[in-house]
Amino acid sequence: MFGPLARCSAAVLVLSACATSEIRSNPVARIAWPPEVGYQDGEAECPRALPADLLSIDGLRPGRGLDDDLADGVRIFGPSPLLHAGDAGASRSWRCWSAANGDGTVVVESTGLGIWWELRVLGPEIAFEGRDQCPRSKKVGRWLATGNGIRLGLARARVESLVGAATKASRGWFERMCFSKQKMTPAESASMKAPAGNDFWGIASWFRGVFAGGRLAGFSIGWSESW
Repeated sequence: MFGPLARCSAAVLVLSACATSEIRSNPVARIAWPPEVGYQDGEAECPRALPADLLSIDGLRPGRGLDDDLADGVRIFGPSPLLHAGDAGASRSWRCWSAANGDGTVVVESTGLGIWWELRVLGPEIAFEGRDQCPRSKKVGRWLATGNGIRLGLARARVESLVGAATKASRGWFERMCFSKQKMTPAESASMKAPAGNDFWGIASWFRGVFAGGRLAGFSIGWSESW
C-alpha cells in the first residue's frame, strides 16, 4: 500500500507513496494496488488544490485540523481499531471498515506524519490484506461516492471527465495530482514565524482510480501539506 515517490516530503507523504512499509496484497484478490509514481519539481503544478467536491466522501474530507486518531472515520462508519506501522518519517496510522451487506467494499482511512490524509474505497476486485478483519459497517458499500459523483463501477471515461486531465496514467489506472500553494492565515504565519514571502503552505492533493474491465474498481483521494 505504500512505496517511494521521487518528489517526497511531509507535503507528499502519501500512504502508498513515501512510507517504507507496505500492506501486502491478499493473494486471493485479483488486482494489486498499482505501484506509486514519482513527480519531479515543476510537474503537476496547479494554481489551486483539487476541488472540494472531488476530495470528499460521505462527509469525510481532508484539510487542516485532521485528527491523528482518525476520529471522523469512526464517527461516520463506526468503531474500528487504530493500526500503526513504520517509524520516524515513515510512520502512519489507519482504520478500515468493510460493507455489512457483503458486497466486498472496504474503506481505508489513513494518516501520516504532519498533515497528511488519504481515503481509499476498494471494491472486491482490489487486493487488501486484512480485508476480513475490517469491522463491518452499514455505512460502507458500492454506493459510496465523492461529492461530485465518482463511485465504484463507473466507466473510466466518465471518471476521467469528473476528475480532469491525468498527470500519470497506465492501462489499468490513472492519477491526477496537484501541487499548489495556500497562503497562511495571519495566526498561522505568526505561529510558524514565517517570513514575508514564505508564508505559504505547500499543498499536495490527489485522486487515483484503478479499473477492472474498464470500470472503477477502487479509488483514493488524498491531501497533504507542509511548510
